[in-house]
Amino acid sequence: SGVAYVYDPKTLKLLVEFDDQHFGRYYQYNDEGKLIRKIAETEKGIKTIQETQYNTYSIEKKELNKQ
Repeated sequence: SGVAYVYDPKTLKLLVEFDDQHFGRYYQYNDEGKLIRKIAETEKGIKTIQETQYNTYSIEKKELNKQ
């Protein structure tokens, strides 16, 4: 009985964690590298177990050109 981990070779972020029954827990990140979703694989299928939304400011190029 053991747990296996899969990491992204570029970012070194955890992508998947497999339990001793070979079910995966998948980790998804946004473009900023922040964790946004955890998805679990079960006998009954795949389900989202955690989801996070971040409030970030977006400045359009038009506004930047005015300054």
